[in-house]
Amino acid sequence: MVTVDQISTGAFRRRGRTGLVGVLAVAVLLTSTIVATVGPREAAAAQRLPSGFVLQDIATGMTPPSTAGPGDLLTDFAFLPDESFLAVGKYGRVQWVPRTGTPRRIASLTVNATGDLGLVSVAVAADYESSRAIYTARALPSAGPGSGETGILRLSRWTVVVDEGGLPTGLSDERAVFETSSDGRWHSFGSIVVEPDGTLWTSVGDGVVEPLNKVALRSLDVNDVHGKVLRFRPDGSGVPTNPFFDQGNPRAARSLVFASGLRSPFRFSLDPVTGLPIVGDVGQGTTEEVNLIRPGYSFGWPCWEGSAPTKGYKDLPECQGVTTTKPVWEYPHGGSGAAVTGGVVYTGTSYPAAYRGRYFFGDYVDGTLWTMALSPTGGLTTAPEQGGFGAEIGSPVRFDTIRGGDIVFADIGAARLRRLVYAPGNATPVASFTSTADANTRTVTFDAQDSFDPNGDTLSYRWDFGDGTEGTGASTTHRYAADPDHYTVTLTVTDPLGASATADRVVYPANHSPALEVTWPDPTATYAVGEVIHASATASDREDGPLTVSWSTRLEHCYTLTDCHQHYGETGDGPTFDIAMQGHDGDTRLWLTAAASDSHGAMTTSEFAVQPRQRWVT
Repeated sequence: MVTVDQISTGAFRRRGRTGLVGVLAVAVLLTSTIVATVGPREAAAAQRLPSGFVLQDIATGMTPPSTAGPGDLLTDFAFLPDESFLAVGKYGRVQWVPRTGTPRRIASLTVNATGDLGLVSVAVAADYESSRAIYTARALPSAGPGSGETGILRLSRWTVVVDEGGLPTGLSDERAVFETSSDGRWHSFGSIVVEPDGTLWTSVGDGVVEPLNKVALRSLDVNDVHGKVLRFRPDGSGVPTNPFFDQGNPRAARSLVFASGLRSPFRFSLDPVTGLPIVGDVGQGTTEEVNLIRPGYSFGWPCWEGSAPTKGYKDLPECQGVTTTKPVWEYPHGGSGAAVTGGVVYTGTSYPAAYRGRYFFGDYVDGTLWTMALSPTGGLTTAPEQGGFGAEIGSPVRFDTIRGGDIVFADIGAARLRRLVYAPGNATPVASFTSTADANTRTVTFDAQDSFDPNGDTLSYRWDFGDGTEGTGASTTHRYAADPDHYTVTLTVTDPLGASATADRVVYPANHSPALEVTWPDPTATYAVGEVIHASATASDREDGPLTVSWSTRLEHCYTLTDCHQHYGETGDGPTFDIAMQGHDGDTRLWLTAAASDSHGAMTTSEFAVQPRQRWVT
């Protein structure tokens, strides 16, 4: 078989599952493209939901991914007592979002954002109203010898700084509650959950991406925190009722461990009936799991994936005799999804009675939403819907409930929260469009294909070009006069029952796109793991002069022809960009992107896919 040359690391890597945001990997395609665009492209799609249900978007003020790079990469959110909320992004951004008004950035935390790492979770302390304390979980750059290959994982307690009106303005007084090594660039923290008495829960992945790496066996070792669900007090000591608690060493790993044998327990919540965690554990090559976590139970990873022995690992001496706990639900890769996102139980009353008490969860890759029901003892009583409760819902990476009980989730692709509302009747459509200008002819092309109707109805489109003329159609072009230099364009979309929505944007017909000149690596070159890839670029604009070049990396990863998804990795600014080649599967593409944007939002990008150095192995 063909694989990537990894002699420098001593590791043989074949196909392996990744976690959420940003694994860097090898590419099998070699090409370069240059694209000029104007304005961000908003994530919207033709959703499919049961009759009466609609998704309402809640803005976060964060930037979604685009052709220019990853944006802020929204990863998590947490509601404050006044129903405002905090939103966090992979690259360290902490945003306060009021119920009404403009979101405010209150912190930019130092993070190591390679691979799956970064700022991945936030939670509000149980005593927030008196302490103004919150918790974050993130990866930090290396702190020296012993800190792991890529640094440390830290769960911290912070104090929210407020202004005279009591509104958040910053974070201060960081205190590390829990730390461990991040020995790889993947499968790090999952959720932070806080109980009313202040008890903290979190999860930590195995830190391994290779399909056969003995380091993953630490998931079974209760003296190691990796591959576990953990429960501890706000001072970092274990809860005395934990199954492996050591009275003589309450801060030892075993004192924190609640359950073991997990691979990438990315998101979880507490079941309101049993009080136990329900975890979505991202699988490797075949299976996604939803597990009800009981004290002291092991879920068998890496010897087991779901309810079946894991190919490769099952033959290791260390896996002989290892047993597992069967998942509450499991589903295969290939058409059903490939990256489960653990959800939350619906406890409200506004949804139809059939959904009350249901567990809502999703899949990040396929944009699918499911529900299922559990018995008081944790058994499955209603299996997830065939084909999903909803489809094309976005890219869910965290679920919670809003006051009143409605399900709400973070959509990393749109950089927004999406609230699932039951509102029978005709739903209001969503208007969205992009524009591209040809400065030489002052002609602007408009595209409204991202507009949609939640009920699935056909929309009509009306354009106000801002110069006294109008147009129709989902896409159209318009040529502007010489003056003025900019126009406000308004799109109105209307459904057959008369419900309508608008979107507007300022366009600059005579504005030229930036000129971007990139020196990519030799197109015939190949790279082994650890070898540095170097690129350089300059950018200028006819109106603005010299521009700063922004760099980003993007992994396009496919497990089957129908299960492809993207992970954003390292970023940078300046005339040069260097990145070390990372090993991964053969069915991935590592894209390097250079981008330049002018003062009017016109953007030019250039992309290049890196060729791995391969060798035959047996």
